[in-house]
Amino acid sequence: MTTKDLSRQFMPLLKKFTTGEALSRVLTHTSYGTPLLFNNDKFNQYIQPPEAYRAELEPFTQLEHLRRAHCLTMTLLNIFTVFAGLPEVPIGTARRKWFRSSHLSEEERKASKVLKTLCEEFNPQSSNRGPNVSRIACRTWGCHKVQKEGEKKMMLCGPCKKKGLEFYYCSKECQIIDWKNGHKKLCGVGHHSTQGTNESDPSPTVYDYPKTGIPNPVLPFTHSPALLYQISSLLDPNEVPCDYILFNSKRAPCALLMALDPPEDRIRFHVMRRRAMSTGDQNAVYAMYKALRLWAAVSAMDIDEGLIRHQLREEYGVQINQGDESKALLASNPTKEEKESASKYIDKVLGWSSTLRTN
Repeated sequence: MTTKDLSRQFMPLLKKFTTGEALSRVLTHTSYGTPLLFNNDKFNQYIQPPEAYRAELEPFTQLEHLRRAHCLTMTLLNIFTVFAGLPEVPIGTARRKWFRSSHLSEEERKASKVLKTLCEEFNPQSSNRGPNVSRIACRTWGCHKVQKEGEKKMMLCGPCKKKGLEFYYCSKECQIIDWKNGHKKLCGVGHHSTQGTNESDPSPTVYDYPKTGIPNPVLPFTHSPALLYQISSLLDPNEVPCDYILFNSKRAPCALLMALDPPEDRIRFHVMRRRAMSTGDQNAVYAMYKALRLWAAVSAMDIDEGLIRHQLREEYGVQINQGDESKALLASNPTKEEKESASKYIDKVLGWSSTLRTN
């Protein structure tokens, strides 16, 4: 059978599954030197930079459009080759090292500088600049208020400050609530200390796990300011729900996350996230690190794993070194109840498709 004969059989199949303007553009496209880009509102929303940086980042926006067009084109080609009984062509693109190339155009150089400033995951060490206003969050369970630029600075617990701990409160009322809920046993003692916690006070029911995906902390573990900020961002009703959020040093959401494949890996991530948020389980944090590292390795975004290690250390107080993903094996396997709860939460709140969020 000739290629011409195959085309006669393939084109009706293409018309059957591809309709409207997209098909018309494919059939009428004759400029072989110009890529055919298929516009998609959702994709445009994901890759659209902030208004202030839109012009400078145009080369990167165009690059993402080309990558998407390449993937669609290769997929279409593979449909044809499989239809013809030929082997599939691997779909892949070379990942360009934007900040190491010596052949960048002037426009690309400008865009690189802007992007490097906007998304500091390219240089995670720069996030060790000490506290800034936007890192401060009220530690009272269920409050979620975050310190904003220009607002009066939140109150700081005096005894904890003397021990080098930073526990902030947006109001005296919140400080009293947190004191009654268990801070009096931990005040001035230490974030992970077990001193003064022999009595077993039940945690207040603030986070409804099945609905929010956030568990209440179990004493003596308490949520650090960084973890409170993560929780506040995950529960923000104005944002698209996602599994985890990475921040740059200015606490702006840079990216995330994620549909691990197979789905069981994503369920396991949520089980480990729940354990870590409940008790500060170190092995669960290592398991989270492994999942995030694997996702970063296959992600289209060049995310340095050093940023992931630094942020998890800020949130859970667990020192993570390069290669520590092997410690994820120390975490016990999820129970049936844990898997069912995580699966139900993903199904009802997050959905099973990939989520990428940039601001």
